[in-house]
Amino acid sequence: MIAHDHQQNRISFVWQLQHDQVLAISIGSIPGHGIAMACALIVQPTAARCPVEVGLADLVRLALVEPFEAEHEAPKQIARRLSKAGLIEHFNFKHSRFTLARRASGDCRFLDALTRRCSVYEQRPETCRRHPQRGPRPGYCAYAERAPRA
Repeated sequence: MIAHDHQQNRISFVWQLQHDQVLAISIGSIPGHGIAMACALIVQPTAARCPVEVGLADLVRLALVEPFEAEHEAPKQIARRLSKAGLIEHFNFKHSRFTLARRASGDCRFLDALTRRCSVYEQRPETCRRHPQRGPRPGYCAYAERAPRA
């Protein structure tokens, strides 16, 4: 992306690099001082690394569970099968929520490693559709940097 700020006589370039990295370069002129350049490599936490909690309807939409199975099988039994298949990493019995398994890198299993785009975008879980407003703790990601305590 290229942006030009006429008021500050500055031009900025932003490139999305691999994974969560963004490279930003800003070039501008400072009256009486010539040209100044600033460069920053930013690592941004993304939703792709947050644990994804889903319900049965999401598992059906993702085609991990058949509609008949969702209606007639106990969630605990479904969780046991999905866990053995390596599709979930946790099941919350109290709320019947499934935490989808992630890759060793921490990325969502449905994130395309090359394009960094969701491979099931049209069928994505409700948690992903409403991120970061929805989830076990709205606005929270376990992998985001934490603010230091006072």
